[in-house]
Amino acid sequence: HPPLHRGAGHCGGPSARLVSKGSEQVKAGLTRPRRRKGVYQMNALVLLAGCGLGDGSCVEEVILTYTVLDKYGHSYAIAAVDMDVPSVDHRTEAPGPERNVLTESARMGRGRIQELSALDLEPFDALLLPGGIGLISNYRHCPQVLSCLDHFLRRGKPIGAMCAGIDFLRMTIGRDLLLEEAAQLSP
Repeated sequence: HPPLHRGAGHCGGPSARLVSKGSEQVKAGLTRPRRRKGVYQMNALVLLAGCGLGDGSCVEEVILTYTVLDKYGHSYAIAAVDMDVPSVDHRTEAPGPERNVLTESARMGRGRIQELSALDLEPFDALLLPGGIGLISNYRHCPQVLSCLDHFLRRGKPIGAMCAGIDFLRMTIGRDLLLEEAAQLSP
């Protein structure tokens, strides 16, 4: 069982949209929370894909994820895959040297980054995917990540995604994911 972060918070939860078993089911809020001392708590796995919008996880979305989890007192672990991938120079958008996803993710991992394959996924109530192009470029065909997604889907555990995280889920679990919801937002 990995060491987990426990933030201070109060009853309630983020208004994130979470995908549960079957890509056609989308529910607002959190499912399967635990109640402890009058507060609903969730144990989430935050999956990072490097550091930087162009070739990793989006810094702002990762920080927003941590902030919301801390605010509402949810526990979470932070993980990434130990693999080398091409990088992008964020100043020029030119290809850069290869970097290690786990090492790059550690920049935002709050000193607690763990290798995905070393984790027991069973204790986690939800999977959270902050956006960033690295989800798509680094993890689209990654067996460890696809196995992780499968774990959460088969058990009906929610998967929350932001921005490119939604595109990543469309590429891996269903192209029609959230299309009905997106159509409702369009004028």
